[in-house]
Amino acid sequence: MKKLFMVAIILMVGVGAAMAQKDVKAIGLNLNYGSEISNLGIGAKFQYGLTDAIRAEASFNYFLEKDGLKM
Repeated sequence: MKKLFMVAIILMVGVGAAMAQKDVKAIGLNLNYGSEISNLGIGAKFQYGLTDAIRAEASFNYFLEKDGLKM
């Protein structure tokens, strides 16, 4: 199972790198799950293609409060 998971991650990274294009911008929203804190979170990211092979990405994640405690 771990090998299949690693292959899937490598393929996703490879496809993302192959699709990067110069001066292309992208904005996205994320739904996150913190497994260590067992809590949901939301996030946003911005991507910018520096060259055809290199893409820069900035992201922000915020985990929601659980039982009045901020995670």
